[in-house]
Amino acid sequence: MTIFLSIAFSLSLAIILLGFWADRSAITARINGANGLPILVALIVSFLASLAVAAIAWLFDSFEMLVWVLLFTVPYHAGLGGLLIWRLQSLATRAKAADDANSQRIADMFRQPSEPQS
Repeated sequence: MTIFLSIAFSLSLAIILLGFWADRSAITARINGANGLPILVALIVSFLASLAVAAIAWLFDSFEMLVWVLLFTVPYHAGLGGLLIWRLQSLATRAKAADDANSQRIADMFRQPSEPQS
């Protein structure tokens, strides 16, 4: 059972990180519409798969194992999802600030001088 749960946890983490990396690359490439959908879908798919893992653990071990899997999976998904979404938001904020600074620099290059130059 330990090997099964370890493999399930590893696959869950891989799915969530795949969604995170998809969103991260969309943000760093300045793609419009990078709205967090890949990580949201990855978290939902991972959580639903964890419910199936809990049912299999109950089927092959005991009801107590189902409870332990569920007690682990709920805070795991909530905590990891919150952490990764916070990181994506931080990255998006920095990318927007860099774009705004670049736009302001370009606008300043074409601004008319306020005083005549002699």
